[in-house]
Amino acid sequence: LISRVLKDPSKASSLIPFLSAVFLEPLSLAAYHQSIRHRTVPTAVESIYKAIARLIRHPEKSLIIPPKISSSEKLLNIFLESSKSLIEYYEVLTKLDVPLSDAVYLIPQAMKIYVVRYYNAFNLLWPQGYVAMRTCSYSQWEERRIAYEIWNSIAEKDPEIASLMGERCKLLGYCPERKWCEIILKYQEHRRDSQGRV
Repeated sequence: LISRVLKDPSKASSLIPFLSAVFLEPLSLAAYHQSIRHRTVPTAVESIYKAIARLIRHPEKSLIIPPKISSSEKLLNIFLESSKSLIEYYEVLTKLDVPLSDAVYLIPQAMKIYVVRYYNAFNLLWPQGYVAMRTCSYSQWEERRIAYEIWNSIAEKDPEIASLMGERCKLLGYCPERKWCEIILKYQEHRRDSQGRV
């Protein structure tokens, strides 16, 4: 039924308020700042000071480390040492009566913070929505991971809805980027000289 409705443009938009999903997501501060650019996704975020308290107690568990850095012992050590130094200086400032709202500027962008996000049908199924935009290989890596997790979670609960989801190139039938990636090859033939168009 859902797939039939979605194939009719005059009816598809009527599903937007009725088809939705809510997820609790761990994000780095860096990714959170990327995510709020997607203004069609209502978001609630935990207190930054609560996240900082957790970071001080368990620094290594409370940092989100990019794969490129975590794959190298040398890079990982630099990353962790730098992050721990920033945390220590944050604590020094707070003990010197610097307001928390000023000391917070030292907190590493890798700090994990939890958000709750509400995705309606537009953000789950439309080419301009969150899942389609953020599964694109040009998206920030954390946002891509989360978009694929959303898609996979919905596939477990409702394969029919999940079959209507996907990357922008799947939904549009072509890659809208100037330089296309290999994702589109999962869905159709794509000539190397096509400059991102089928």
